[in-house]
Amino acid sequence: MVKLDVEQAANAVMVIALFNAAGRILLGKISDRIGRKNTLVIIYALTALIMFYMSTGLMNYPIYLIAVSFIGFGFGGFLALFPSVTADYYGTKNIGTNYGFMYQAYGLSAFAGPFIIKAISFTQAFIFAGFICILAIIMAKFVKVPSQSSSDELLSKEPLRN
Repeated sequence: MVKLDVEQAANAVMVIALFNAAGRILLGKISDRIGRKNTLVIIYALTALIMFYMSTGLMNYPIYLIAVSFIGFGFGGFLALFPSVTADYYGTKNIGTNYGFMYQAYGLSAFAGPFIIKAISFTQAFIFAGFICILAIIMAKFVKVPSQSSSDELLSKEPLRN
């Protein structure tokens, strides 16, 4: 897509990693102020815009670095927010198991990605990803956080006394 040499590709990986780390910290902090769902919607919207741009826009090395930096930044935010979102919806009693199931979506997408890219063109893959992000925004608007999960209710009750 950008025809990177080995050094440029290595630099891109380094930049993505730095922005991923920054996204975990900054987007976690932002979510404390505006809420997890609002922060996720912002990340999805930013990711969608970048995906649509990468499918049709001018792409050279500096623009590519900027685009993948934002993708890495958003991905770091997802990794910072999803454990808390899991706790919000399913309680904290079995957070390890529940988050493990949620994290499987990442693994499934890594498995499905190569099959999708074989079925459609590289450019269409970015468009597909952008539309998935828009779908995620729409779905986020309909999801409601439970007032208190049943496992948290059990944990918050005082023990019985004789």
